Amino acid sequence: MAIVLFLLIIGVVILVHELGHYTAARCCGVSVNEFALGLGPVLLSKEGHVQACGKRTVYSIRLLPIGGFCDLKSDEESSEFSIDSKKPLQRLWIVVNGAVFNVFFAIVVIFLVIFFSAFPTSTIRAVQEDSPAYTAGVQAGDMIVMVNDRRVRIFEDFMLYVALNGVQPLNMEVEREGGLYTFYITPDITSSGQAFIGVSSSIKAKNTHGLEHVGQAMVVDVLVNTVHKV
Repeated sequence: MAIVLFLLIIGVVILVHELGHYTAARCCGVSVNEFALGLGPVLLSKEGHVQACGKRTVYSIRLLPIGGFCDLKSDEESSEFSIDSKKPLQRLWIVVNGAVFNVFFAIVVIFLVIFFSAFPTSTIRAVQEDSPAYTAGVQAGDMIVMVNDRRVRIFEDFMLYVALNGVQPLNMEVEREGGLYTFYITPDITSSGQAFIGVSSSIKAKNTHGLEHVGQAMVVDVLVNTVHKV
């Protein structure tokens, strides 16, 4: 499965790269003899219906999925549609446009990964009943804003500040329905000597409509060992 996935990724990268050469060649008026994905013997081939730059391009898929090529008309076929008849800047564009397409493709992929991936928040997913946070009035859905006058941006910030606080009482400011609320919480101490607050976090992700929903990728109870006390 890993090999298939690797070959698929390589195939997509090569396809995008050769499309860069192909697009630039067509824009510069260079005839493309063949646009191939893969190397070696031809498995499938089809001649294009539209004649462009004096010739119809043959599109093919070849046996070995480890490469590809864009066969351009050259000086051996002397013509106004050959690459050698073009200006130096046009030839340069045709040569480098494959790499340019790969760079833009990578940027698009990175953007899509970031857009559709989950990202951490400081929103509380759940509050354990009878815990110090529950007793103080903290609710699921509250977004932690500050702890002991320190700004909280993601839940890991909150965990760090609680760790630094140890078992001492702390004040926690949260945002709820547009309002700010401050709670004073004294951690419980477990039999193992840990400070227990009783909240867990959430990760927000964007669905295909750009709407945010709460995922369950991160559920971290705040259990702070007393050795973290400063």
